[in-house]
Amino acid sequence: ESVRRIESTLSKISIEQSGPSGLNNRNFRVNSNLIDDEFARIDADYDEAKMHESRGNFDTAVKGFESCIERYKKLDSFRNIGEVYSSLGSLQEEMNDYDSAADSFRQGAQAFANASDVEGRIHMMINLGGCLMETQKFEQSLDVSLQAYHLASDKEFFEYIRDSLINIGISKSNLGLNNDASDAFNEARNIAKEHSLDDSIIPSIH
Repeated sequence: ESVRRIESTLSKISIEQSGPSGLNNRNFRVNSNLIDDEFARIDADYDEAKMHESRGNFDTAVKGFESCIERYKKLDSFRNIGEVYSSLGSLQEEMNDYDSAADSFRQGAQAFANASDVEGRIHMMINLGGCLMETQKFEQSLDVSLQAYHLASDKEFFEYIRDSLINIGISKSNLGLNNDASDAFNEARNIAKEHSLDDSIIPSIH
């Protein structure tokens, strides 16, 4: 585990220092392959996928993330599976492929659930709710956002409570439930005020 953390840190430093050729990153991957540690190799390939994403090579990045997910599945490394699905879903959102992003966030939420990582699961569910709204699936978004709200409330994750309430309010507004939407937004503002969170992202209904 210590070797894996060090390798991952070196990989991130390598990406920051690498030039357009990405030579340093490729050299790191060769070195990590000398270590009989599949986690280290996947970490290196994950960081390379992130590098491709940062350079706009989206298709290559998607393939890289998908490869990491399949390899983590063989190791039953559920938290890592969830993390890579999170990165994949965010990239697919950037590509305006909201259906694929929703599927990634849905699978990421399940992976975090398998890892008993409630915070990761809630984060994925909030992202999923946002994607479903982008594809006009407001009833589905409302359902998953309500689930996220209850999970976040149980754990007192106040930022996630605020975010899920925003999704709830937007979904209800689009379903014609303006009074309910206003209540959700007001509750989000109260949460933000009580816990010193940003309230500028909370919509208003006039």
